[in-house]
Amino acid sequence: MKKLFCKIKTKLSDGSMDSYNLKGIFYCLIPFMLLLILLIELVIVSLLIALHIGKIQIYIEPLILLCFFLFSCYINYFIFKILKKNLLNKYFFFSLLLLIVLIISVLITLNWFSSFMFSISNLLIVIWKIPDSLKFPYKNINILVDIISKSSLAMFTFCVTIWISYMLNFILPKSLQKKDIPIKERVKRGFIKFALLSFIIFLTIIFSVINKDNFSSVTIFTTLFTFICTPQMILRVFSNYKNIEKLEISEGVLRTFDYIKLLYYECLFSWSISIYIFQAQNTETKIEVFAISLFLLMFVTLISQKLIFKFNKQIFSNWIVSVDNKNKYKLIKEKQSRKYKITKKL
Repeated sequence: MKKLFCKIKTKLSDGSMDSYNLKGIFYCLIPFMLLLILLIELVIVSLLIALHIGKIQIYIEPLILLCFFLFSCYINYFIFKILKKNLLNKYFFFSLLLLIVLIISVLITLNWFSSFMFSISNLLIVIWKIPDSLKFPYKNINILVDIISKSSLAMFTFCVTIWISYMLNFILPKSLQKKDIPIKERVKRGFIKFALLSFIIFLTIIFSVINKDNFSSVTIFTTLFTFICTPQMILRVFSNYKNIEKLEISEGVLRTFDYIKLLYYECLFSWSISIYIFQAQNTETKIEVFAISLFLLMFVTLISQKLIFKFNKQIFSNWIVSVDNKNKYKLIKEKQSRKYKITKKL
């Protein structure tokens, strides 16, 4: 566990665009964590109420609510500390995300403080024996849960955008994968990502008018995309190189085109899920299901890639022919062709 924590810490501080995007994804997921913590705290309160322990509840309740309040204060301090660090590093987008998270956390803290004060008031009422004056300490919970739920969904939109940006890092050249690079290189990186994102948005708009009746028409576009999205095709159309088939394409370029194809097919599969499995009717629901499905598919792809990379040699060892074996095979072929030529002459 310690090694895993060290690896995560190293990855998040290596100065790459991957670490920058992963931090953004983590910040977007904090509201969901806060909502989960709040729900756990509400379960504890519900159990306390369900026990029906009478006046003892009046004495225990303030202690539990005080613990919740102090824990929320600590979370506020933790978030504020990260916010301050991002402001000092001039990460203004992350600072905005954390400011929203901090506001949510402060609302939770104020809620527990309010509940704690009501519980203290109830305790004093019981001690002073004031009849019919007890107050319910949790009247703002429903409003708070609703605010956090809506804020979490809004943050999820940012999360999907950052996740797509993270996936696009695999397509970028290694020279553009560092966070701190010259302005010219940043503009170049931004242009590449903007072009790819525009393409994804274009696909989303096209898919928004597709339903069960006309989904088969996508196959025509898919065939065209598969035909065009090859390095040989791009070189043949946009360069003056000849005999393209005999040229050896760089491994990095081939990998980039494969990532683009994978991203396209995951978009296509996500849209088919929204249409056929969830049978979404209006465009908003289609896009929501599409975004969630795409996020999950990309997440599974990334995790699978990271796990398989560790066992790469063992898993794919039978797939790869070594260079030595290739050379031996070539020599055998050459000898066989020479023998054939000599035999033919005789």
